[in-house]
Amino acid sequence: MATSFTSNKMLMLQNRLLTSGDNVSIDLYKEIMIEYLLAMKTFVWENLPPQFQVDIEFQQLYKICGALQNKNYSNFYALIRDFQFSSTMSSSIEQLQERVTLKNLQLIENAYKSISFDDIQSIFGITSKVARQFCEKRGWQKDSSDLFALPCRSAVTVASNSDITKLVDMVCFSLKKISLEVHC
Repeated sequence: MATSFTSNKMLMLQNRLLTSGDNVSIDLYKEIMIEYLLAMKTFVWENLPPQFQVDIEFQQLYKICGALQNKNYSNFYALIRDFQFSSTMSSSIEQLQERVTLKNLQLIENAYKSISFDDIQSIFGITSKVARQFCEKRGWQKDSSDLFALPCRSAVTVASNSDITKLVDMVCFSLKKISLEVHC
């Protein structure tokens, strides 16, 4: 799989990994996993020395990447919420979570006129209270029944084909999940 990266940091990290031989710390592998996330998680795992594959925090990062790759956002949030990351990784994980949350909120703003609080809970894997706080922070209104949020469209952005594809994937995944829960 040929992938091009424009990030100087990514190129620097990749170079350090490939030129350091046996003198690489687990923290470098963790940092690379976060940077590569979806595109290169297999590369990192396959090049990870066996003694590092048992690192619990690295295994958790791998699961988080998998949840993102599968667009399973409720699992993504649960994997972060239910794990105590080291002080070295906490900041990076918080930044990742904020980025994913912001992108999904912007996608909803550009694609929905209304969305139920239950759907917001399901998409983000959060409680009703937190879902309502998200909406308030974004300046979204509530409908008269208090069951739906009315997202404010971002004046600067317009939904692109990429956004529409992401939305379709998100909705389809949510529907599959609901369908599985009903049948189980």
